[in-house]
Amino acid sequence: RISKVGGKKISEVVLNEETKRKIITDIEEWRKSKEDYIQKGIPYKRGHCYHGPPGTGKTTIVKALAKEYKFNIYSINLKKTEDDDLLYLLREIEPGSILLFEDIDSIFDGRKRLGSKGVTFSGFLNALDGVVELSGVLSIITTNHIEKMDPALLRAGRMDLKIEIGYSSEKEISDYLSRFYGEKIQIFTEGFLPMVD
Repeated sequence: RISKVGGKKISEVVLNEETKRKIITDIEEWRKSKEDYIQKGIPYKRGHCYHGPPGTGKTTIVKALAKEYKFNIYSINLKKTEDDDLLYLLREIEPGSILLFEDIDSIFDGRKRLGSKGVTFSGFLNALDGVVELSGVLSIITTNHIEKMDPALLRAGRMDLKIEIGYSSEKEISDYLSRFYGEKIQIFTEGFLPMVD
């Protein structure tokens, strides 16, 4: 099943500024390079992997990117989809969209499928860069445990940008609250905090 969702702007997301810059720069450079991809015979698609602890806002970032760039988000539940069905669903995805696969570590441990049903690892790889044309599509996978991911999934060409989404710092949350309330707010805490909407 495919669903379309929206979100808030990336500027409104509490996120390390360097991390935010890397994500935005990669997407904008990709969007400007369509002719280069075509001339070099490279499929015009992009892959991102967002990894980090639960509750750090990985899905929030995806929704914010959709809002920022006017992308639709197509989210596919790999536990309830077989290999042939996945290929069929991918044919329905329009250019200028995000293809989202969440919590990949709950689907695969390395190459092993967790469960008796759902997409196989080889079927998933074939779907990402096989016979189905995903031109103009940004594929994003999220995971809480990148160490469980097989290198074949994370290699360049499938996942071109791999970036850790960590807990928000005191400064990031203080800056966010200051913007939200229109006055200087400073919080103090030990360690880092999750920041989800």
